[in-house]
Amino acid sequence: MEEYIIIAVLGALVALDTTVAGQFMVSQPLVSASLAGYFLGDLQSGIYIGAIMQLMWLKLIPAGGSIFLNGNLGTLAAVSVLGLSFKEFQYSIESLRFTVIVYGIATSYIFGYFTTSQRYINQFLIRTAHNAVNKNRIFRFQLAHILGVVITGVAGMFIAVIFALAGKWLLFRIPPVYFTSLAPFFQYGLYAFLGIGIGTVLSMLWSRKAWYYPVIGIGAGCVVMLLS
Repeated sequence: MEEYIIIAVLGALVALDTTVAGQFMVSQPLVSASLAGYFLGDLQSGIYIGAIMQLMWLKLIPAGGSIFLNGNLGTLAAVSVLGLSFKEFQYSIESLRFTVIVYGIATSYIFGYFTTSQRYINQFLIRTAHNAVNKNRIFRFQLAHILGVVITGVAGMFIAVIFALAGKWLLFRIPPVYFTSLAPFFQYGLYAFLGIGIGTVLSMLWSRKAWYYPVIGIGAGCVVMLLS
């Protein structure tokens, strides 16, 4: 029960911080996954998955009216499934990490529709608040703001718990042959995800003519390695 309370609280925090309130970057995959991993008992996997998902979703910004791939909630779903399952899981940790990352990517697309629905609700509340100001109804104005925060937070709680439960249920219904026959390839799959993330970052730096940043970073790392 304690694990589900943790997931619910983190779900509310991530949902709110992504678009509605705060935006202190707590919802970023590296931060939220590390927190989830710590509280659910596998900090190392939380950091590992968070780092990969952070690199992969770095270019995503929840702006405008387009469908936003909500990698923040998707990452939380991935780490939540891992945190609920790793003690019972009978196969390699690499296979578990790979599988939950795939689940996190898939759910990120689904959660994009949650973000879009949230925008429609917020537009209604904004109109309500605007009308309240014009009519000098301060209480209704404050209520619209409070409702926006509460609705998003509660929705984030339920979504996080539901998809954590669904992910665990699906994980333990995957045929064992998947984990046994593909065992040598899961680590390569994780490297591939990491490569996609690094490629995303490099493309961002290249398009902004800031290619010298990774060059400086690699050079500094080589110097530190040689000195040590």
